[in-house]
Amino acid sequence: MTRIFTPARLSVLMALAAFGLYAVAILGYIPPADLQASLLNPDTASFAQIYVHYSLMPRMLVALFAGAALAFAGTIFQQLLKIRSPNRRRLASFPARNWRSRC
Repeated sequence: MTRIFTPARLSVLMALAAFGLYAVAILGYIPPADLQASLLNPDTASFAQIYVHYSLMPRMLVALFAGAALAFAGTIFQQLLKIRSPNRRRLASFPARNWRSRC
């Protein structure tokens, strides 16, 4: 029996929904025809283009880089502790096991 909503599909679906909402937020300020100009070289006379270029875009980039860094750190953490599945409770017993062995 195959599941329709696997974790990978749900994460892709949530990412697409986030990008869609972000696109709606950007297009609420500038028309689609001015999108490329406002992202690359904004017109200083247009507040909307300045707002998108200097406020909304850096926030999105920081959110993407922070999410990627957290995902990378989680992967490294799982590999170091040899956790095959994030559902295992091995991490909770790890400090207690080491404490008893030192006493």
